[in-house]
Amino acid sequence: MNLDLDPRRRTAARNGAAIHLGPTEFRILELLVGAPDGVGREGLYERVFFSRDDGGPGDDSFNVTISTLRRKLAVLGLRIPRCDRWGGLYRIEVSPSGFELEVVHLLQDAEKKR
Repeated sequence: MNLDLDPRRRTAARNGAAIHLGPTEFRILELLVGAPDGVGREGLYERVFFSRDDGGPGDDSFNVTISTLRRKLAVLGLRIPRCDRWGGLYRIEVSPSGFELEVVHLLQDAEKKR
């Protein structure tokens, strides 16, 4: 099974199903795909938004974005497990359906070659 990310269109596709993502959702997904061992809450927040010290959006905006991304990824049979604020990691997992995510293609590399 493949997960294809298209940065230009901000879409994610897997097994013939595709979803459109907002810019922040797409950035989160890119970061999570690139970090199979997971990303801590603060690290993800600061990579996607900007430092809280710089007046970035609060926890509510971050939580809503993650929640929306979770709902969209469910269409592709993927999920982002709940993350404990104090030391947990966000990561992409295949929904418990017996499938395994074997290959991840980033179409971004192909875009760079054009």
